[in-house]
Amino acid sequence: MDTRDRLPRVTLVDDDNTTGALMSSAFQLHGFAVDRCSSAAQALLSMDSFKPDAIVVDLDLGPGPTGLDVVRAARAHGDGIPAVILSNHRSPIMVESSFQGLPEGVPYLVKDDLVSAEAIIRVVESLIAGRPLETEVLEPAGVLRVSRTQAALLHQMAQGMTNAQIAEARGSTVRAVERLCARTYDALGIDPAAGPAARVRAVQLYQDGVILVDE
Repeated sequence: MDTRDRLPRVTLVDDDNTTGALMSSAFQLHGFAVDRCSSAAQALLSMDSFKPDAIVVDLDLGPGPTGLDVVRAARAHGDGIPAVILSNHRSPIMVESSFQGLPEGVPYLVKDDLVSAEAIIRVVESLIAGRPLETEVLEPAGVLRVSRTQAALLHQMAQGMTNAQIAEARGSTVRAVERLCARTYDALGIDPAAGPAARVRAVQLYQDGVILVDE
């Protein structure tokens, strides 16, 4: 069937049911056919069965493959499927510690910067139509900056790992991890003397998506 004779199709990938439902309703109101997925595995099936014109995927899909994995699969699928990444984090490295850069032409949208779902829909419409996207990105006020090493540490903290577990994973010592924690707290404006409260605050900032990673 000629694609001009059907609704544009978008696959929405988000493990949060509420967000997925809201996004689905917004796209349907704007004339899209929608396939909702809650995992990377479901998204891969959607590429073959639903044949979307574009994919909108949350960066953090819980344990297992990330939204970046879905994007890479979409780019490698047939002639390539345009994709948009949504995230609570300002840097993908906060979810994927081995992150080396976004594929060319993949918009990365921070949820807190979006005033409505219509902003996402406009991006998807531009991708499907092959129109250029707005490239200028303004860094919002209140953003905190950390190094890649500090970002990886915060990711491990958010997973509930102890200093001993982090040291084992990094092939380091507990003392070295403690020093890294202190430097990370300092970068985030947290008093290391706060003890366990400092760690709680660091994880909260990580989850709030106000941290940007220096490349």
